[in-house]
Amino acid sequence: MDFSKQLTDTFKIWSDTQTKMVEGVTKVVQELTTQPTATTWGDTIDRWERVSREARKMQSDWTDLWIRGIAVTTNNSQQMAEWARQVRQLADIMNEYQDQYWHTWLTVLKQLDPTKTPNWVTELQPLTDSWAEHMQKAIQVQDEWLQSVVAATAN
Repeated sequence: MDFSKQLTDTFKIWSDTQTKMVEGVTKVVQELTTQPTATTWGDTIDRWERVSREARKMQSDWTDLWIRGIAVTTNNSQQMAEWARQVRQLADIMNEYQDQYWHTWLTVLKQLDPTKTPNWVTELQPLTDSWAEHMQKAIQVQDEWLQSVVAATAN
């Protein structure tokens, strides 16, 4: 298997994982029919926060391993070292964006206390749909960027 194919396959797994996280959160919110208690709601949000944080940490760790692998396979050339530094910076920016996006979304969910808001399901539905749509667009942009990385690596 060539290097470009490995990168493409790995990026697909990465994006598919993010998409499944978004779909999972969206599905849970859409299927809510009974009003949870504040404790149950808070615990659920805390779990989502922990899982999303761990997934982003895994992405960051994976990027570090990938960059080290490139350095080894290219004999630490100056050009590849500079390219790897730039990829690391872009990956950090992407992770920071995701951190902010997930943090904002989970903060909104925490503030939407189902025990105090009688219409919470109807209020939550459009927010969830909008969030999921924006996350899918962000994942698509990330995919396009990652494919450009593969193309640049292949050259």
